[in-house]
Amino acid sequence: MTEKRDPLFDAALALIHAHRAASVALLERRLGVDRPRAEALLVQVARETPAVTLLASGLFLYLPEQLADELGALRTFAGAVLTALQTDSIDPARLRASAIAAGLTVPEQFDVEDPHRRAA
Repeated sequence: MTEKRDPLFDAALALIHAHRAASVALLERRLGVDRPRAEALLVQVARETPAVTLLASGLFLYLPEQLADELGALRTFAGAVLTALQTDSIDPARLRASAIAAGLTVPEQFDVEDPHRRAA
């Protein structure tokens, strides 16, 4: 079952971007909501967008768009690396391709040859 989006979601997201901050107090003051609703809004924004992340400490962190995109790419690539480790199939060429597919820039010094295409 899909969670219903709070009617103040878009207003909360706009405030977060405008203030470059994600805090319960900001949403309480600016939206005129109580603490539980402000926190629920932040949790929803963190779950549905890359603009906010919920830290292990329970604090919310605002991520500018470029940083959020980079973090998303790193998470995608980390997933590929973990899958390779679990399946014991660490192929440098495949991991490089995964990094590129995730949108990461791979410096030329990390170019790898296909181990199956060796010169005779």
